[in-house]
Amino acid sequence: MMKRILPLCLSVLMFFALSACGKQQDLSEMSETPAVSSEPAQAEQPEETEPEKEEDDTMQQPGETASNTGESENKILIAYFSLADIVPEGADASAHATPAIGNTETAAMEIQKQVGGDLFAIKTVQSYPVDHRECSAIAEEEMRSDSRPELSSHVENMTDYDVVYIGFPIWWYIEPMAVRTFLEEYDLSGKTVIPFCTTLGAGVEESEDNIKSLCPDSTVLDGLTLHTGRDSFADPVSEWLADIGATE
Repeated sequence: MMKRILPLCLSVLMFFALSACGKQQDLSEMSETPAVSSEPAQAEQPEETEPEKEEDDTMQQPGETASNTGESENKILIAYFSLADIVPEGADASAHATPAIGNTETAAMEIQKQVGGDLFAIKTVQSYPVDHRECSAIAEEEMRSDSRPELSSHVENMTDYDVVYIGFPIWWYIEPMAVRTFLEEYDLSGKTVIPFCTTLGAGVEESEDNIKSLCPDSTVLDGLTLHTGRDSFADPVSEWLADIGATE
């Protein structure tokens, strides 16, 4: 009897031992699951590099904007004809002359002060007499014969300029003939030409029409008449520049 019971007990013991081993194996397999789930997290890591690309694109934009702004800026020339240095009693020579208190050079300098640009003095080979009557007589003869006085000063890089201010005293109701020489010496096609004058009487209107005829392929804006005897040209120049859109 005992021989039969012993094998039976051994069989029961072996059954429980095998069951316990199976449970331990199941537990060990479950503990490995987190290690497997970590792989998707590694696969997402390359996405973290994309914000760096967006930052690079943003850094390029300021450089492009600055370059475009520089290319759009207009280069300005302020050319003027004035005899204030050689005519006595502060007057440019003509029947409608410009006293030194408000000569054309002073006006040109005021315009430069407000809009920037380069100053250029239009000078002639011929020296005008110091005597007012004699100089006025020469100015009248030049006007009636529509002459072109030879210039001794020249702009070497006119093609670089987009805007050309042209200033002069009124000589016998219009611009001096030296101004016509200047305008015909260069190709001003496509440029903006802006006249201004100093005067004791006649204004810039007739000269403005003449300049439009001499520069048919240019944009000629409304000119400025500066009457002499003022302490300063600052206010009228400022108002005029704003009216023609040269300043904000």
